[in-house]
Amino acid sequence: VIDAEGGTILTDKRREGNDYIDRALRVEDHTIIKRVTPKQGSALVFDGRYYHTTQQPQRNIRSVINFNLT
Repeated sequence: VIDAEGGTILTDKRREGNDYIDRALRVEDHTIIKRVTPKQGSALVFDGRYYHTTQQPQRNIRSVINFNLT
């Protein structure tokens, strides 16, 4: 929606099956494969089964529009 700090982080592991809580998740078990900084007018499309998180901005706000397509 807008340029912002606080990007999206994608990891190398993904959820399998229909369980959203298949096991205890530890940051040490994951490797970051991509960090994407929000840019106005762009979109990030990825397989939502990959574990992902965001970094919160230190200044200003982070505004996101999210779609889950199945």
